[in-house]
Amino acid sequence: MADQPAWLVLNEAGLAPLRFPEAAVDDDDMSQAGALRKAARDLLSLHRPDAILVGLSGPRIGLDEALLAEANNIATYALQDYPGWVVPGFGVTAQTYFVLDDFAAQLTRKRLDQAAIVVAGSAKHASYALLDIEAIRKKARQAFDPGRPIIGFYGQPAWFLDGYERSINALAAAIALRAPYGQIFYRPHPKETRAELTRMQDIFAAHQIALQRDPNHKAEVSLCAADVVVTCFSSCGADHIHLQKQARQPIGTVLYLLTEPAIRQHHAHDTGIDHPPFATAGFALLSTSPEALSDDLRHSLDPATADMLWKQIHSKLPSPSGAADVILATLHADYAERTKRPENVKGNTTVKDILKGNFQTKTKVVVEPDKKDTLEEKFEKAAKARLGGSVAYVAKKRVVWGDDGKKGGS
Repeated sequence: MADQPAWLVLNEAGLAPLRFPEAAVDDDDMSQAGALRKAARDLLSLHRPDAILVGLSGPRIGLDEALLAEANNIATYALQDYPGWVVPGFGVTAQTYFVLDDFAAQLTRKRLDQAAIVVAGSAKHASYALLDIEAIRKKARQAFDPGRPIIGFYGQPAWFLDGYERSINALAAAIALRAPYGQIFYRPHPKETRAELTRMQDIFAAHQIALQRDPNHKAEVSLCAADVVVTCFSSCGADHIHLQKQARQPIGTVLYLLTEPAIRQHHAHDTGIDHPPFATAGFALLSTSPEALSDDLRHSLDPATADMLWKQIHSKLPSPSGAADVILATLHADYAERTKRPENVKGNTTVKDILKGNFQTKTKVVVEPDKKDTLEEKFEKAAKARLGGSVAYVAKKRVVWGDDGKKGGS
């Protein structure tokens, strides 16, 4: 079960997910929350899952948070794709969080002191090892003019945030000043509305900048093509950094756009830290003021900067190759632990224990030790030993039925 954009990704992978019928809601407008939670409740009642594994919606509250709120006694897990990211949702968070690294674990622990935290790595990016990054970049760049830098802005459904539109205005002004010769494309978030897309076009047009929409179906294609990837704090920044990890040479830089105090405050509220951790780790650049943005953009376009970041990523960014194994092993181990029934397990249960039945006699039954086999019995055992296939035998013991210790009773 999934909502957009996850539904499209899973469907293209051949998993045929069901489409969740209710749209996400804003956390400051819960008028539709009842329908959202009811749809989640009906879903769980119909399928009765053993566990729930969710992503994290944002910035709106959606399917993930509704399932957690209605889970009751079902085990719940969340995949965190941005360090420290926690969505309070309806006030119920997952019991277990799969996080990217030790730093993400520390951030998440500060916010969720009761949850289990498992450092898994980034399962999303493990498949990047199969990509020919250089070939993808070469082909994708054929759609642009050669010799001119390519700048991509990766949007988010965050127009309701104070400062988001001002951030985009500052970016357009910086491009007009420092890279008027550049080629600018925009990749909207699937949850952005048509009106928001039009507003984006208008902002860049006001600065005499031609803005084209990313023509590629998959974000990874344009991420490989761009010389600079600009975003406020979209996970596309992390995607580009992991592509760099697999690339044999630099393929550009990431510039986080946190020039507005309100955007920085929102980031700190949702993650527990002021700045994107990939910038702090030296994997990306960060711009924190409109006045410095034009110089930050110029720095990001410098090939020497791309080379420096690429080397830092290759030397310090952990490989995501084992992430899926960690997640699946955790799910399996937890399920095995939950399904144990100690009251039904008495030592090592054997077939003999199962076959002996539940008949209770009124008198004491004494089982005599087996006597030495006769020649006839030895021959019978030898003949049976040569039989093939799976054969179960129930041995009939020699017993003495007695009453008060006397033989011959019934």
